[in-house]
Amino acid sequence: MLKKLYRVATIITGLMVLLVLVAGYFIVPVWWTSDAQYTEQDWLEYHLLTSDEIKCTPRITKNYVIEYHLRDGSSPYIRAIKFTGTTETTRLEHYLLALGYRPAVNPIHGKMWASPDGETTAYLDQYAEEVTLSFLDVPVMHGDIILSE
Repeated sequence: MLKKLYRVATIITGLMVLLVLVAGYFIVPVWWTSDAQYTEQDWLEYHLLTSDEIKCTPRITKNYVIEYHLRDGSSPYIRAIKFTGTTETTRLEHYLLALGYRPAVNPIHGKMWASPDGETTAYLDQYAEEVTLSFLDVPVMHGDIILSE
């Protein structure tokens, strides 16, 4: 009876180790990436790398890509979502206001959005048929002018 129990425990332990190794094979490279571009269909990247701010961003077009850039030296940690096929930013501006962000102006970088705690800035960039909403872990500076709306 004891041998049978030992055999079952060994099999269960072996399966658990195998499960951890297989999961690690897929998860560790995603966690250690410094740059990634993906959509919601890339399940693992979406659930491991995407911040709540990006997950809740209104999808203003069906054609979009989520970007993730890890901090490198003095560069900021960046989370962004890029929409193609539009130049409309009204829904994204309302979304930022709902999160508590306030419009601000940086003397060098121009218009930006300041988080309620002042620790994060957001940028809405428009190009030809493309809109990008970026969140950076750059605090609001003393020279930045926060606008009231």
